[in-house]
Amino acid sequence: VNNLYLNPSNMFVTMFLGFYDVKTGGLLYANGGHHAAVHVAKDGTTTEFGVFDDPLLGIFPDNEYHVGEEQFAVGDKLFLYTDGLTESIDEREVPFGEDRMREELSKDVNFPLEKICVRMFDRLIAYEQGTRSDDVTMLILERKG
Repeated sequence: VNNLYLNPSNMFVTMFLGFYDVKTGGLLYANGGHHAAVHVAKDGTTTEFGVFDDPLLGIFPDNEYHVGEEQFAVGDKLFLYTDGLTESIDEREVPFGEDRMREELSKDVNFPLEKICVRMFDRLIAYEQGTRSDDVTMLILERKG
């Protein structure tokens, strides 16, 4: 995939690529310059995973990437997001941050999936007070069985 993005203008992309086994709850993943993913246990405990310091995609040919594994129990969630979430700043230029994000995920662990991202985005809007400079994308998945 890295070689598909190679270009003379040095444009790049970060990517978190995962292959999820719905029967076992196992996730095989690679990370090309993206930040960590978050494993949210059904009790609300959050754990970041997936950073190998592998390069972003599209700059250097023939990069090699590590592969990791993460296991999800029934009721656990996988939360993926773009850095616009954690790097958004308030009026004092303090970022929303990973700690605040994980704390909010823990609070909302029992909400329906569609509400968790909406609540996170609402908190972000209140925090940054309309001064966003980057996109914010979130994805949350839950192992049901």
